[in-house]
Amino acid sequence: MKYKNLIIIIIYLLICLIPVFFKTPFYDEAHSYMISQLSLSEIFNLTKIEGHPALWYLLNKIFCPNLSNYPYNILLLNWIIYCLLTLFIFFLSPFNLFAKILILFSYPFFQYYSTTSRPYGLSVLVLFILAYLYKNSITKKPFLFGISLFICTQLNVFCLFGAFAFYILTIIDFFKNKFNSKKAILIISVLFLLGLFLFLAQVFNLNIEQMRDLQQIEAFRQSFLKFIFPFYSVDFNINIFQNIFYWLVAITFYLSTFIFYKTSKHSFIFLSLTYLLTTIFFFNFYIGSFWHYFFYFIYLIIAYWISYEKFKDQKFLNYLFTIILFFLITPYSLFYSGKSYELETSHYKIMLEEIKNLNQNSKFFCFDYYSPFSAGVLPYLTKEKITIYDINFKPLNSFESLKMTFKNKNLTLDLDEFILNLDKNKKNYLINQATNLTKNCFKKENLEIIKNKGFIYKNKNHSLYFKNIKYFEGFDFAIYEIIQLN
Repeated sequence: MKYKNLIIIIIYLLICLIPVFFKTPFYDEAHSYMISQLSLSEIFNLTKIEGHPALWYLLNKIFCPNLSNYPYNILLLNWIIYCLLTLFIFFLSPFNLFAKILILFSYPFFQYYSTTSRPYGLSVLVLFILAYLYKNSITKKPFLFGISLFICTQLNVFCLFGAFAFYILTIIDFFKNKFNSKKAILIISVLFLLGLFLFLAQVFNLNIEQMRDLQQIEAFRQSFLKFIFPFYSVDFNINIFQNIFYWLVAITFYLSTFIFYKTSKHSFIFLSLTYLLTTIFFFNFYIGSFWHYFFYFIYLIIAYWISYEKFKDQKFLNYLFTIILFFLITPYSLFYSGKSYELETSHYKIMLEEIKNLNQNSKFFCFDYYSPFSAGVLPYLTKEKITIYDINFKPLNSFESLKMTFKNKNLTLDLDEFILNLDKNKKNYLINQATNLTKNCFKKENLEIIKNKGFIYKNKNHSLYFKNIKYFEGFDFAIYEIIQLN
């Protein structure tokens, strides 16, 4: 049986290896990688802007120190981490073989953690290590448990919520005399509190630009209510799988919470704390993206894990858990529509080739806010030694530009300054997501749209014609030649 399991794992991991050779990283991976290419002081300077501690950027810097092997280096690094996660689930998690296979083939694991070089695969691995240590050897290996708590606090805010829940459980166990080692609780407390302090020192910023506006938060609340109260707003326009999933999540949430409360207070406390903190965070600070919502699923797995002996005979609850795992094999789950976020990356090479074709005797500008072009293609452009300038006329790959990534979306182009930054001896081009052009960077009263030909932007001193020379309707990408009219 062990040999069969090993063969299953090897085949599975070889399948997961395929994207390393063929995948194009999407804009979030590319942006993270470009940050890792900065100096240490610059990386730590950006953590309050990015909302992530520096650990993932530092790992990228150590294992992927330059752009020469991009993107294979970061994808291989993520695959190695995912291999460790897979082995950990397969050999050290308490679930039966069928549940382990369903977890590993679920959409979050098979389609996201295994392929996406962001800190989330590592986050799940460390959270699972904490679950294992908490359950099996917290008194024998308090330093290892404390170090795991510390690492957890340095990955992202959702890991911090998980680490906090584990720390609270440990404190409860100590005061209930489940273990009486003052040395162990001191080590664990010092390491967790040190991690919490370093997290806040790096990330805490009340004015972080990535916070969402009230309209976006309200839209998130409406979506969230569909999960908690699916009868609140049944949407017949979305995929039937997603509607079914809403109901399953709601039923499992109430049922599992009740059974956890009756059967295992530890699982109940862990699930309640993590769900409450995560939801408060989404409601008040940052609505996140679909990959952040996967942590609800991860927390549920951990709640099962830490008291599995008590739950494995709860047949109805386990049936529901298995059904959810089945549904998670499809991407129609957890606020997600079933569309692949990676489809847009297939356009990156087209964008790159267009820029390379124009590169001779040219200067390029891009006013995008964090688009598939401005972030996604940037490592490839840098690798080709092609410089793109942002709305402040700084190279997009520079520290000065990267620290303004989320602030630039609210800036208006200074036309007088822009004229001074045009190269009189070269052709000047604007490269943008076409839908972004009229949002913030141009004053509407100074903008004249010329249908299918571009637009004119002017003030009392200058007038520029942005002539559309290329437009890709399929992914809303445009190139404009900048022509000075006066």
